[in-house]
This record gives sequence, C-alpha cells and structure tokens, in this order.
Amino acid sequence: MRAAATFGFGRVHGLGMLAWHRSEVSGKMLGNPSVSETLTSYMLSLRCRKTLKGEISLSAHAVTSVSLVMFIVPMCNLCALISQLYNYNNQPVFQEPQAYKPSARNVPKEPDGWGGTRSRTECNLGYCLFFCGLLWVDELLKIQVHDIELETNPETGLVITLTLHLPFCKTSQFGEIKPFVFHVMPDQYAHLCVVRAYLRWILVSGITEGYVFRKMCANDRIAEENEPMTSEQFLEMFRNNLVDVGVDPLPYG
Repeated sequence: MRAAATFGFGRVHGLGMLAWHRSEVSGKMLGNPSVSETLTSYMLSLRCRKTLKGEISLSAHAVTSVSLVMFIVPMCNLCALISQLYNYNNQPVFQEPQAYKPSARNVPKEPDGWGGTRSRTECNLGYCLFFCGLLWVDELLKIQVHDIELETNPETGLVITLTLHLPFCKTSQFGEIKPFVFHVMPDQYAHLCVVRAYLRWILVSGITEGYVFRKMCANDRIAEENEPMTSEQFLEMFRNNLVDVGVDPLPYG
C-alpha cells in the first residue's frame, strides 16, 4: 500500500520523492506525503506490534505451494531443454573434432552445419554454468582458466569437484564474491554436470590458459589469440542449437 501511495504521489501527481516537510519560506507542506518521518515511524511500530502478536511476515506468507510451483515448473522445463540440447550435441557425429577443410562459397550448408564438436562442447559447458550457477552472459564469458580449481579423488585420481572463483559478478561489484563449488553429478544428470562439461571442453579445445570461452571462427576453429567469445556469438550459437532440436528461438531473445 505504501509503495503504491509513494508512486501515486511521486509520479502521477508529480510530487517527486522528496521527504514530506514544511517549507521554511512559504510555510506550506512540500514533497511526497508518503515519504515522511511520521509515516515511517508508524510503519516500523506496526511491524513490531504484528511480530509481538505472532503474525508471520508477508514475505514468509508468500512462499506457498503455488509460488513454489511457479518457480519449479519453468526450471524443470529449462532442465528438459538442456537435456535435449546435450543429447543432440553428443551424437556420435559430434564426438571427434574434424580436421580443417576450407569450405566452398555459395554452397548451402546442412541445417546443423553451424557448429561442430568444439562449438557444441563449448555450448554444453555454457548451459551447465548458466543453469547451475545462475550466471549472466557477461559473467560467464569473463571466466579464465586460472579462475577454476579442480579437486581430485586421492584414491582414484578422478576429478570430483570444480571450484569457480568468479572474477566479476553484477550483484557483487565491490568484491567478496563467494566461490561456486560444483561436484560431479550421477550419469542421469550428465547434461547438468559442470565438472564433466569443463573437462570435456578442455580436452576438445586444448586450452590451458586464458579465457575459457574463446571466440569461434569458421569451420569450427578456435581463435588462436586469447580473445573471449562475445555475447552476440554465444547467443547466436544458442539460437542455432535451439533450431537443431525443433525449438523456436524467438522467446529466448
């Protein structure tokens, strides 16, 4: 209610966001009536009285089964989509990188000819980090090899944990970014496993330093210089990948 009143007085009636006060010159009341010390004190005391009576805050009430379903259903749909993309990108034809072959001009390509093993493996890693780390595109593409630590099982020597120290985070622009720790997932969740996707990408790309997500060139070649992939190129690859599995890319930007 107070937020609506603040908006109404400030935007609709053009009173702005200045605190409600009496002018020393004219003696008239100026500013936004909803932004006043009296109202602020009242709202704080009202919250305290409600808490003493045992009432639960509105934010806690909001976490109901309905709101959980509204959150879980889209996430399940996204998980299913990532599984589709993973299965398509891991077909036998895309398992081994192909040797470079100059392509002839003005020759139509196959519908899935936009990317080979390297491009699709890079996409798979991006999808896993997007889903499991809830990262933005800009955060994803700034990751470098030295930002990642791998922990192995001392008995088997297999990698079991990947720790990501994000160099940049839009929600923590002043540092203190806590590391992301990803563990190896079971086979049924291979399409979401960051550890598997990263190891596969390092094996296919041969990258040992610099940016993890490199700019891709024609014929599925990785740029020789240490140049990160642009968000435009990644989104274009994502759209092409959606077309591969028969999904309209328009709703995804």
